[in-house]
Amino acid sequence: MLRRLVVYLGLVAALALAGLALVYWALFACAPPALPGDELWLARQNAAEALHLVLTAGGKVCFTGDTAASFALWLGSRAAGSILVLFAAIVLWRPLAAICAAAGSACMAAI
Repeated sequence: MLRRLVVYLGLVAALALAGLALVYWALFACAPPALPGDELWLARQNAAEALHLVLTAGGKVCFTGDTAASFALWLGSRAAGSILVLFAAIVLWRPLAAICAAAGSACMAAI
C-alpha cells in the first residue's frame, strides 16, 4: 500500500513539475528579450506567473506569436486539471476493478 502511494505521489509530482517547467519555458519564449540588468527580475516574474498559470488553469497570449510556445502555454496551464483527473483515476480504479472482478472477464475486456 505504501509503495503504491509513493508511485502515485511521484506521478503527481512529475506531472506538476512538467507543467510548471513547460509554462516557465513558454513565458520566456513568448516574451521579447529582457533589457540588460533585468534578467533576474524577469526570471522571478516568470516563475511566479508560471506557478499562477499552472495552479489556476489560466491562459495567456504569446506576444511573439511562436506557435510552439503558445501550445506549451496552453498545455502547461492545464497541468492542475490533469492532476485532478489523475487523482480521480487513482481513487476510482480500485472500486472499478473490484466491480469488474465480481462481474467476470467481460467487464475487463470492455475496459
